[in-house]
Amino acid sequence: MTGRPGAKAILFFRSAIVTILRDKDPAIPFPNCWDLPGGGLDPDEDAISAVTREIEEEIGLIYPRSAFVWQRTYTSPAGMVSQFFAGPITAAQIGAIRLGDEGQRWCMMEGRDFVGRADVVPHFRSRVAECLGALGLWSPTAQGITVPCAPPTGAAPEEPPPPSARSPRRAGG
Repeated sequence: MTGRPGAKAILFFRSAIVTILRDKDPAIPFPNCWDLPGGGLDPDEDAISAVTREIEEEIGLIYPRSAFVWQRTYTSPAGMVSQFFAGPITAAQIGAIRLGDEGQRWCMMEGRDFVGRADVVPHFRSRVAECLGALGLWSPTAQGITVPCAPPTGAAPEEPPPPSARSPRRAGG
């Protein structure tokens, strides 16, 4: 195995997921790309402990281990092992999200939009699609939610695009 093992969370409300816009620092992997909560495992830490710790650090939620409903392990061609966990969140939990010290802002983003964007961590597209499909949340008729993106510090809130500006929905797909 190469690198530090990681753990990521796909926290969903209907068909939207919690995303974090990574910092712009060119010294980090995938700067200025949309990401999922999570990160590297600390020494002697298991993946579920790491992902719940990272959720609390990155978005301020204490997420119970028992709430996860989906889990997969992936190994990259370079030998990096990552575990992905998915679980539902409530409107109240969304309202309680507070961005930690990493990232520019957070956003509830439609899973379909995340998968179709060019500015996301590239290898997460297929993992999010697999997860949402397995959970029955990958629907061409899913209704979007209107939680605005959390703004960068000192900026005005960013409103979600109007329905006409969202990614087109395809039948069967």
